[in-house]
Amino acid sequence: MDDVLRPEAARHYATLTHIAFENGAIEWDVLQERLDYLRELLGDPDPEEGGSDKSPPTGSDHERPHTAEASTEGAPEPAAAPGAHARSNNDVIVTHFIPAGAIGHLKKWDFHKGDVDPYPSVPHGHWEGKPFPKLDPYLGWVCEAKQRQARRLSKSDTRALWNNDRFRDFAAGALVHFIAEHPWHEFRVSHPQRLPRRYR
Repeated sequence: MDDVLRPEAARHYATLTHIAFENGAIEWDVLQERLDYLRELLGDPDPEEGGSDKSPPTGSDHERPHTAEASTEGAPEPAAAPGAHARSNNDVIVTHFIPAGAIGHLKKWDFHKGDVDPYPSVPHGHWEGKPFPKLDPYLGWVCEAKQRQARRLSKSDTRALWNNDRFRDFAAGALVHFIAEHPWHEFRVSHPQRLPRRYR
């Protein structure tokens, strides 16, 4: 193919495709067909190269994405409100989730939608917004540095996060955003958009 799709157009195409799938407008096979076609448009016709997962998600924990509200230009960094929005210098909307309410004891962990770093997970928390330590909410690991797991959250804290509807919506939206921006990233699980189950 002589002309390839520009990265910005490819991101829009991938975003719309994932949103359509997340909202039930298209089935898994159509999603895969569109992503394969996107690879061709990008000049990479080999589907195996992208690490695409060909098996459809199953189970009832497949969540709908969180729809973020528009933020205003120059909005201040949020202090403690879940789902607050701020616009970064490169005009990308970054959404923050800071635990409150029943999980308010975890409020020093700041989760960012739009974080380009997938380590240790998407999404992950930053202690008081600093680069490290980071929290992997799936496994509960607190990482003091790259590839160094220092300690673990209690199981009750990890479960409390995943029982929180706002956090689940935030995590689903963060995953959709990350996959749209980085469609070739290889996750450690087969179905990265399938959230952990709720706990009793």
